[in-house]
Amino acid sequence: SSGINAEYGVVLLLLESALSLTSEELAAFKPRDPDYTCINTGLKSNVYAEDLGDGRQLIYTNGIPSHDTWTFPNGNGNPNYVEEVENTLYIPANPEFREEGPLYCLPMG
Repeated sequence: SSGINAEYGVVLLLLESALSLTSEELAAFKPRDPDYTCINTGLKSNVYAEDLGDGRQLIYTNGIPSHDTWTFPNGNGNPNYVEEVENTLYIPANPEFREEGPLYCLPMG
């Protein structure tokens, strides 16, 4: 879903700059239209981010779009369904690059 890609894009930007998200950026994680109901699932989008206060920030999405989509599956050859897929990312609130290791990655879980 495009919502999931957006969250991962933010995570990649975070990793590149090694800065935590500001409170304004955390507050921006919300559905475009909180009243929109997905035509494929009958569900509403759930996206949010918060600082957990324990050195971690959380980004959550249920993967349901908050905007119009095609109907899936459809007769145009797309057999896939839009389904709720929960994703929770935990990001260090004060990231530090590791001195060694694969790609000098930040710890994340």
